[in-house]
Amino acid sequence: MTDSVDSRAQVDTAIVNKLHTQHQPAWRRLVARYTAHRLAVVSLFVLVIYIALAIWGPWLVRTTLNTDAQEIHAGMRNRPPSTEHPLGNDELGRDLLARLIDAIRITLIVGLLVVIVSNTIGLLVGGIAGSFGGVVDTVLMVILDTLIAIPTFYLLLAIASYASEFSVTGIVLVIALTSWMGIARIVRADFIALKKRDYVLAARSLGATQWWVIMRQIMPNVVPTILVATSLSVGHAIIIESALSFLGLGVNTPRASLGTLLSRAQQYVWTAPRLAILPGLAIVLIVLAFNYIGDGLREALDPRLNIDR
Repeated sequence: MTDSVDSRAQVDTAIVNKLHTQHQPAWRRLVARYTAHRLAVVSLFVLVIYIALAIWGPWLVRTTLNTDAQEIHAGMRNRPPSTEHPLGNDELGRDLLARLIDAIRITLIVGLLVVIVSNTIGLLVGGIAGSFGGVVDTVLMVILDTLIAIPTFYLLLAIASYASEFSVTGIVLVIALTSWMGIARIVRADFIALKKRDYVLAARSLGATQWWVIMRQIMPNVVPTILVATSLSVGHAIIIESALSFLGLGVNTPRASLGTLLSRAQQYVWTAPRLAILPGLAIVLIVLAFNYIGDGLREALDPRLNIDR
């Protein structure tokens, strides 16, 4: 008898909690669902640390260590960590902590700019194809399918091999122009599905223009998908940039990305392994952070999870 009363009380409590959750503001439900994904919360914290290092790291290095990423100390090549240089020095005697912070900044800038440019192109192409349909959709999809059929990394290698040197802007454009096709397909599929919804058909029957329907009815429902795809795309862009830089086709000296640091550390793997381990670990952590943030956003923005389980 006592067990049945307790179980009944637990059911009533669960129902009350669900009703309370349903009446919370949308942003609170979103935050609650995101924070339920523990790895996503940890990843967000890691990303905040990376961004803080990218913004204020060089200033902290100059003020606390009295050095910068380009300052060479000829007599301190491959020195181990010390109080003056917490992570030691690289093959030219430069402070490894300063180099690592500067490389994190370059890598983050490249990854974010690549996603901004590629997602803008993908959103425009996918939105136009999904909105107009017919011949426009067919032509754009033929072009998109043709580009997808080309191995992206080999195309990047071919483009990079013809360039004598790459600036940050150049590597961003090269990667972005070869990675917009995925988001274009996602946006097109969402547009096609959403424009058949009852509320969209009702708006059109009431005389709403196509532009108004796109901006007020369709785009707000496409944004969550774009956010999730964006968080996942940043990690992909960072891996591509790191691979190109590792092969010597990325950002050139004196600036360096994490991939560039890895490339230069190859010949010192056995004598100074930290030169390779630290940049590699930084790449792994940042890519994992973006991937788990994407997973958390997907679960938080999924409309099927409006009622907490």
